[in-house]
Amino acid sequence: MSGQQWFYADASRQQQGPVDSAALAQLWRDGRVDAATLLWREAQAGWQPLGGFGADFPWLSEVHSAPIPPPLPSHSPGIPTPPARSGMRMGAGCAIAVVAAFVGVMVIGILAAIALPAYQDYTKRALVMQQIVSAAPIKARISEAFARDGECPADLALESTDVPAGFSEVWTGRFEDGTCGAQFTFDEVARLPGVKDKKLWFWLDETGHQWKCSSDLDNRMLPANCRG
Repeated sequence: MSGQQWFYADASRQQQGPVDSAALAQLWRDGRVDAATLLWREAQAGWQPLGGFGADFPWLSEVHSAPIPPPLPSHSPGIPTPPARSGMRMGAGCAIAVVAAFVGVMVIGILAAIALPAYQDYTKRALVMQQIVSAAPIKARISEAFARDGECPADLALESTDVPAGFSEVWTGRFEDGTCGAQFTFDEVARLPGVKDKKLWFWLDETGHQWKCSSDLDNRMLPANCRG
């Protein structure tokens, strides 16, 4: 288990990793991940909460106790509450309230203008990540053939049913630089406008055990480990 590589979503829902189980345990102890943190590893069907891996990570049972702040002192009954002021003072208070409300609306508008594009990027990135995960079975077949034969499989005899949904075609073999891998060509994908005919490339490193990733999609749509 110690050699397993994991990816996780941080507090900003950004993909981080890969990290091994020891580093993941340290993130847990540092409070940077919790039971709700989404976790993924190679060949896993989808992202799952860290809390669901109790059988794999015994340290999930560690409890972190935080000091409980003392309660705020209640209002002393011996001190009377000052009466509200009238006249010009009250009018000034109303004016301040109106200005504060106006400023609040402006701030909310600014935050919405910032947050909406960020959310849209996150949504697209999550959909692309699903496509990357769907490529795992073909990558596994390449790894198995490479380990068995010592050669990069130029033809996996893929049927149309082997091509994951969201892709129009898959090519396997050696790239021009000699690395062994696969090229996935996007088809039209719902909620991912403009991806048709774009490419995802996966290739094995020099050891033949670790996969690397790249694409001609915009970096904002890609997880960190696939950005060019």
